[in-house]
Amino acid sequence: MSAASDIFLECDDKLEDARIAIVAAEFVGAFLFHRHRGVIDCNDRFIIFGNDGYTNDPRSQREAEIVLHRLPEDNPVLGIDVEGCSWAIVVTDYSRTKFDEEDLDRMVWDAWMQACDEAMANKAQV
Repeated sequence: MSAASDIFLECDDKLEDARIAIVAAEFVGAFLFHRHRGVIDCNDRFIIFGNDGYTNDPRSQREAEIVLHRLPEDNPVLGIDVEGCSWAIVVTDYSRTKFDEEDLDRMVWDAWMQACDEAMANKAQV
């Protein structure tokens, strides 16, 4: 394979990851909106999600950013539902050894608490 075809395949993989993340965000928004945030174990993938008004709430945006930066996976992709309320990050774990559902759940809740603490600190400074 040439370098150009390698780049194309990498781009194709990223587009597929983005599509999966958007579908996941639509799913959690439609069926799990009552859960504010959490993790879904899908055998070879985990969906990390939040249903907290992503588009309109800077805390939600910060929460997703924190989760993205804490994940060891290379370049995880964020998907947002059409309404802008729900977000999802899909990480793969074919070996079933890279991630633990409880650790990921703790990570997303800790990220939310950190985002809220930062927002309060920013308000106090103003």
